[in-house]
Amino acid sequence: MREMRQIDQVVTRLTPLGPETDGVWSGYETDLTVAKSYVIYQGALAAARTTSNWQDEGFVAIETGRAGVTATADLKKMRELVSLQNRLQEYADLSAKTSGLWSGLQTKVEGIEPALKFFEALSGALAVLANTPETLAAVKSPISLLLGDSNVLLEPTGGIACAGRLYDEALQALNASVTRFSAASGLPESDKAMLGELLPAQVAQRADDVLTTSNRLHAWCAWRKARQQALSLGLAPVVSGLEQGAVQLGRVKECFETDYCRWWLNAVVDADEVLRTFVSAEHEKRIRDFRELDEKFIGLTQAWVRAQLSAGHPSPDRVSRGSEWGLLRYEMQKKTRHLPLRELMSQASSAVMRLTPCLLMSPLSIAQYLPAETANFDVVIFDEASQIPVWDAIGAMARAKQVIMVGDPKQLPPTSFFDRAESDVDDTDVETELESILEECIGANLPTMKLSWHYRSRHESLIAFSNYRYYDGHLVTFPSPVTNDRAVSLNHVANGQYERGGARTNKPEAKALVADLVGRMKSPGFRDSGLTIGVVTFNAEQQSLIEDLLDEERRKDPSIETYFLETQLEPVFVKNLESVQGDERDIMYFSITYGPGIDGTMPMNFGPMNQQGGERRLNVAITRARQELRVFGSFRPEQMDLSRTQAPGVRDLKHFLEFADRGARALGEAVAGSVGDFESPFEKAVSNALTEKGWTLHPQVGVSAFRIDLGVVDPDAPGRYLAGVECDGATYHRSATARDRDKLREQVLRGLGWEILRIWSTDWWIDMPGTVAKIHEQLDALLVEQRAVRAKGRGRRQ
Repeated sequence: MREMRQIDQVVTRLTPLGPETDGVWSGYETDLTVAKSYVIYQGALAAARTTSNWQDEGFVAIETGRAGVTATADLKKMRELVSLQNRLQEYADLSAKTSGLWSGLQTKVEGIEPALKFFEALSGALAVLANTPETLAAVKSPISLLLGDSNVLLEPTGGIACAGRLYDEALQALNASVTRFSAASGLPESDKAMLGELLPAQVAQRADDVLTTSNRLHAWCAWRKARQQALSLGLAPVVSGLEQGAVQLGRVKECFETDYCRWWLNAVVDADEVLRTFVSAEHEKRIRDFRELDEKFIGLTQAWVRAQLSAGHPSPDRVSRGSEWGLLRYEMQKKTRHLPLRELMSQASSAVMRLTPCLLMSPLSIAQYLPAETANFDVVIFDEASQIPVWDAIGAMARAKQVIMVGDPKQLPPTSFFDRAESDVDDTDVETELESILEECIGANLPTMKLSWHYRSRHESLIAFSNYRYYDGHLVTFPSPVTNDRAVSLNHVANGQYERGGARTNKPEAKALVADLVGRMKSPGFRDSGLTIGVVTFNAEQQSLIEDLLDEERRKDPSIETYFLETQLEPVFVKNLESVQGDERDIMYFSITYGPGIDGTMPMNFGPMNQQGGERRLNVAITRARQELRVFGSFRPEQMDLSRTQAPGVRDLKHFLEFADRGARALGEAVAGSVGDFESPFEKAVSNALTEKGWTLHPQVGVSAFRIDLGVVDPDAPGRYLAGVECDGATYHRSATARDRDKLREQVLRGLGWEILRIWSTDWWIDMPGTVAKIHEQLDALLVEQRAVRAKGRGRRQ
């Protein structure tokens, strides 16, 4: 009982706990389970700073609200507090990382927000400053140091702030300088914007570059001035091309001229109806039509002339015996005892002249057969007038109303060089040249016309020396379709000796010449070739010797006799300098005759070459060949010492022998043939395009004013040209007439063996690839055709 009373006293004393425990304590009515949970909860509250076990199962009564709402709310908050404490614990190491800026629950929030903004700005700056991992690592190290132990430098009064202010001021000054520099330099807006994006170090490098190249400032200013002028003239594309490197500095003028010409050409073509409507196929058809009509016109003219001449002839049955026509008919019917020609011309001159209005006679024949009072001509034409003495020509001129002199003042004048006594053995005893009627007419300043086209030589090398030496390159010659024109050759007779003072012959040289000539005539295929041969010598004695040697060969081998028969159209002849003018053959042999004596000495006496006009005799001798000239001599050109003579003929003989020995290069670039240069950019463009197709081309083939624009080498026969390509450039438009331009010139070239292809500049301008393809196809077709011809020829030989 005593114990019960004690318990009752304790319970009574605890009565105030009821309100304090939110009714958990209710005396003897207290729920001990709840009370126990409450006590445990209160103990936990007391240890709240050191415990985190707020999930204990003993808190179930508190959590369910049976211990009062206050305890339940506190439990919830304590649990949240524990969760926050745990999260704060995770950030415990931020204190060291932020240099004390983070201090858990004691952290000052007002210091955190500026720090975060600074971090964002710093991150943005790092992204700009460091664009590679290496650069980022290099930048972060000093920044970490500043933000850590050295953060005192970041104070508003610290060194970093002071440096920053100075940097900002310097940056503003730099930007102002860059702006002034941009304005002064006249840079385009794009370059100005680029300068504003450069880092200071890059700007400093640019400034150093400017200072380093300050010596070029004058040139730069000149360029800026020229640039401005070019822009004001509308040349912005040229300026842009230069600045972008699309146009090379050294080719500015070329590029401008090309573009200007392109613009100009388009304007001209558009403004000209002929050019605008030009179609090459139609034009080529007009050329073909013109050629056909020209041939028809020539034939029609011939027929008209014959008709006009025949119209006045009386019928043979209606002429009276006593008329001139009757006399002429009577004489024509007689078998013998004809009237002398002079008497016939005296009695029937009108009928004869009407029946045969063109007479081919020598001046001597005119004097012999035509009475001065009866035979008069409308026109008298003298051929080879340089060889006709004045007194021989006077009689014929007196019978004419008009006179035409045809001759070459660079060739033989009238002379009596070989008209001397048999006992005369002095080679220098030459009679003075006589005046020709041609020279008299030239001296009288009569109207002259030069004939410039040269047709005889089928290889330009045959006329190249004379054209260069005597005609100043004015002769228009036509190249042969061979890549190495060596139609003139020198054959050295090592044992040759000239018998001076004796026979005046060179027997070893004559024998070598005759052996070569006879060997040529006996060679396979020569007879079928139809080629003809002639020989010219420097004197009459060598002429006779060669004739004798040939007679001996003819007796030994009668098979060569046919070449000498007078029935041949062009039999073999042997002539000397004074008698060969006017003659020509396919192949000419030239015996120099003169040379070292028996004692081996080399005199500088070459007979007619040492005399006045010797060069004219040489010109005649070396221009008789149509296809080949073979020169035989007993000395080399270098053995001739020009310091021992002033004779132009000897000088020219030495240079000619050098030409025969070494080819056109001996005359220099004046006759160097295909000189490897183009006459126009058009030709060069065509050549480049065809070269890309695999063809080999030589520009400007020829040695005179007329040249083939482009020669295409035959790939199967590199010594010949497959075709010539002509562009309508200078060579084409230099011709004065359509007949010369579109008929005669090509006719001559085809006669020499050329195949001519033409490219029109308008086609090239409009469709260059198509034009190249067309020429390429034509060349392929020609190559196939030539291969077939060669195969057929090989078959015949087999």
